[in-house]
Amino acid sequence: MKKMIFKNDIANIIVGTLLVVLAIVGYFMELFGDFLPIFLGVLLILLSIKRFVYTFQKTTSKNATLILIIEIILDFVFGGLLIYTRTHVELYVGLIVYIRGVSYLIINYIATRKIRLGQYLVNIGYITFGSFLMFTGINITDILVYGLNIIVLLIGVVFLYFGIEHLSKNKKKKPAKKVAVVEPKPITEKKVEPKPVEAKPVMVKPAPKVDPKPEPKPEPKPINYESMTVAELKVLAKEKGITGVSQDKKPEIIAKIKAKQ
Repeated sequence: MKKMIFKNDIANIIVGTLLVVLAIVGYFMELFGDFLPIFLGVLLILLSIKRFVYTFQKTTSKNATLILIIEIILDFVFGGLLIYTRTHVELYVGLIVYIRGVSYLIINYIATRKIRLGQYLVNIGYITFGSFLMFTGINITDILVYGLNIIVLLIGVVFLYFGIEHLSKNKKKKPAKKVAVVEPKPITEKKVEPKPVEAKPVMVKPAPKVDPKPEPKPEPKPINYESMTVAELKVLAKEKGITGVSQDKKPEIIAKIKAKQ
């Protein structure tokens, strides 16, 4: 039955109330007897639409979706014929119920490749009841009238029950309003700073002055004239005041520089 329930609680309460009122008024005014084909056709079409929407959202197999589409088309055809002709009630109702059971068994096998015993037996019951309605020679119009009346009443009660129950649960789940708590301000104590105590001066004798020892001057490193180029040697010779070295070679320049030292 949960497959037929709407997600909106208000919609469940409205639909449930209307169905319960319809069942009570229809019983006392014999509406179901006079308009039995119309009631049955509309009810079966609405149930087929609800089941199609619910199952279509969960079906991922293309073959199962195709079977669902074929089923709802056949339900519309036979339900429409029932409303239009207002005859052969047992035949059209039996066809819709029979198709319901067969399509579910096929969809369940295609989608899951498994047979759930409970659902399997329920749909076997659909097939059996549909076959009985199609091929029986007994006039069961009166039985269908009372059965339709009971079914409408039960469906209305179910819608009302779930709508009221969910609505009450949602109200209980609503969080209570938060009350703002004002925290008391902390009491701050005034700090009393102690008065500074004057310190007495302490006489410190100065340390005797010690003359620092003069640091020895680093000795200049000897120049490696052999590693210098001729141009560098000529520059160095000019710095030392040596002239006439422009045409001299490296050993001659080195000798003049060493002689100058």
